[in-house]
Amino acid sequence: MSSSERAEWFIASVRQFLSKHPVADPSMAEWAGQMIAELDDTGMALRQVAVQLRMAGKPLTAAEKKERGIPVRLKIGHDFVEALTDSGAVDIAETAEAIAAWPIREWSRNTARDVIIYDRTVARIIIFDDNRTCAEARKLFHTFVDWNSLPTFPLFTCDRILCRCSFDRAPPAAVNKFRKAQRESTEGTIKGVIFLALIGCLIIWVLSR
Repeated sequence: MSSSERAEWFIASVRQFLSKHPVADPSMAEWAGQMIAELDDTGMALRQVAVQLRMAGKPLTAAEKKERGIPVRLKIGHDFVEALTDSGAVDIAETAEAIAAWPIREWSRNTARDVIIYDRTVARIIIFDDNRTCAEARKLFHTFVDWNSLPTFPLFTCDRILCRCSFDRAPPAAVNKFRKAQRESTEGTIKGVIFLALIGCLIIWVLSR
């Protein structure tokens, strides 16, 4: 994928986030998505990307921050703050991180998904088991899933603005344990089916006498 195609993907991802969480005007998706794609491509950490995002535009003066009820020490630019809705302005730092995190984490998950599916291997679900993670996702804590059963994050029922859930390739020992459990489950199912079939044959034989 070319850099322009990657940027378009990020723009679409930010637009998707804002449609689900209206913390800012949808028109910001164009410049915010482009910025996030470029900063992420340099290897910049997510939190630093979020800082750069909220600093977009001419910096607010201390007086302007006080007038808007923004902490004076918070670095923020006009382009970002003027795009925020009332709900997005409640916690500006969290809003910036959420907007930046959505495409970056989705890109990372898609990359991991492609590798896991291509290799037809087992995925390890990565969940933060705390109150910032939705209840449904926390049920997946410390679980492994096969390549053809990968969940889509954020989960459909997720009510959190900042989804931190993801997955990666399970380590070899976990894959072996998972496959062994699969084989034992399959063998148990086959034995169960054979047993029921024999019982059925026996019943038919008894009734036919």
